[in-house]
Amino acid sequence: SFERGLYGATDNLARQSQGGVTFKKPGHCIVEVALSNPQVKIDGPNSSLTLDAQYDTDGGPPHVCNVDLPLVTTEDVTFATLDTSAVTPTYSNGGKTITWSSIPVTLTAAGSDAFGAGYKAGQPLDPITVTVTTG
Repeated sequence: SFERGLYGATDNLARQSQGGVTFKKPGHCIVEVALSNPQVKIDGPNSSLTLDAQYDTDGGPPHVCNVDLPLVTTEDVTFATLDTSAVTPTYSNGGKTITWSSIPVTLTAAGSDAFGAGYKAGQPLDPITVTVTTG
């Protein structure tokens, strides 16, 4: 859903998507980390990225990893916060397409736990760009 902010109010977007990405690097104790079903919420200071996460650290080189942890699955975790304070959306296609470019992203504590790949809460991640077409 999208609601354009009027009279200086913040735009509001809730966008659920399907699909995902899987990271694998057994030599670095990341046997598999799968992130799926992302949902972007743009709502001023409450902007966030929510997703499902699954990680497995069992099976890496024993002399390096020294771990034997079970598969961990977390659903609907608020993975990261999005700082839209300095991002101005652009409108194209007669106002039907809205793009927020290079939104700064910061990993949350819940996201750090769900990711399971050694990233710490508060760590900046790569910026994201969100484009939606309405109507």
